[in-house]
Amino acid sequence: MAAHPKEAQKYAELKRSLKEKFEFNRDAYTEGKTKIITAMTRRAREEMPGRYVP
Repeated sequence: MAAHPKEAQKYAELKRSLKEKFEFNRDAYTEGKTKIITAMTRRAREEMPGRYVP
């Protein structure tokens, strides 16, 4: 995230909004982050091959 501060900001904003919406529903909060986390992980793997290996 350090290499992409705008994306980090979007993620922080998403987390805040999900916290407000799903404060007592951890599963929904996590589900709400899945799409962005998947995209960020994919991008990191593309930008740094070999570093982020499952």
